[in-house]
Amino acid sequence: MKNSRVFKSLIIVLLSVVMCCSILVGCISNTGEIITITFYDGETVYETIDIDDETQTITFPIAPTKQGHEFAG
Repeated sequence: MKNSRVFKSLIIVLLSVVMCCSILVGCISNTGEIITITFYDGETVYETIDIDDETQTITFPIAPTKQGHEFAG
């Protein structure tokens, strides 16, 4: 009788671990989504950056300059 309870408990624990691992792996899956960041200088598009799942770092554009004005972006 005691062995049966231990066996049932072991099965329940193993199934719980498998379910948790399945959920975590599903959350990590590659979506292939591309995100676009657009920088504006007033109403004019200054630069556009596309980011995908493989992008490790983002290099921001050089701040625009205009005599008599300060970029505060």
